[in-house]
Amino acid sequence: MTSSRLSAVWFWIWTVLIVASLAGAVLLVRVLWGKLRTTGRAMTRLADVATLGETATGPVWRQPRPVTAFGDLAAARDYRDERELARFARRGRRLARNRLRWEQWRHFNE
Repeated sequence: MTSSRLSAVWFWIWTVLIVASLAGAVLLVRVLWGKLRTTGRAMTRLADVATLGETATGPVWRQPRPVTAFGDLAAARDYRDERELARFARRGRRLARNRLRWEQWRHFNE
């Protein structure tokens, strides 16, 4: 092979490598930008949810309840039932998310 033919081959090899590298960089930036936007949306939602529990005296879940031996038993039972229902609701939502995720994975593996 002559020197000019060899240099022409190397020119095209390097051209293809550079164009492929640039295309890969563009795709990588595109994916990372999408992940950054998704993370930003999640952080915004998290901040919104965190401010929902705030009141004038602080977060709802940190407000102390007076505990006495002779307190109102009906109020204590109502409070316990309310907390229990909230716990069951959280558990149900978590199980529904898990079921959905397992179904997605089951179909993915088939």
